[in-house]
Amino acid sequence: MATRRGLTVLETVIALGLLAAMLLGLAAFFTNILAATAKQDDLTAGVVFAQKQLDKAVLEGTYANSTAEVQQGIYTHDSANQTSFFYKLTSTPVPLPSPSTQNGYWLEAQVWWWSTGPAQGRGRVGMLSTKLGQLVTPP
Repeated sequence: MATRRGLTVLETVIALGLLAAMLLGLAAFFTNILAATAKQDDLTAGVVFAQKQLDKAVLEGTYANSTAEVQQGIYTHDSANQTSFFYKLTSTPVPLPSPSTQNGYWLEAQVWWWSTGPAQGRGRVGMLSTKLGQLVTPP
């Protein structure tokens, strides 16, 4: 007659403990991936938003006297988690090389926003920002 060998209670508890530790590590990994993806989405939206503000000032011809600080909300993740982007547009006169007698303008858009955690109720993680600049010469 063959003897059957099963798992002891101690072996079962150790196996379940190891499984729980691996699952917790995997959950933490995916949470970090989600947070990094959300941060990258916000950064991409911030850069596109800054470029849009620069382009708008150039197209409207308001770059010579542009200094504004404005807020605008954009849906970067979903409509429930709208990110508010703030931007400041500044214009600085820059002398153009001779033989030109005109000034160019260094137009700079600084965009900042508050990054939030991936889970509901985690609060703010921190302020993030980006800055783009462009030299504009009058026509």
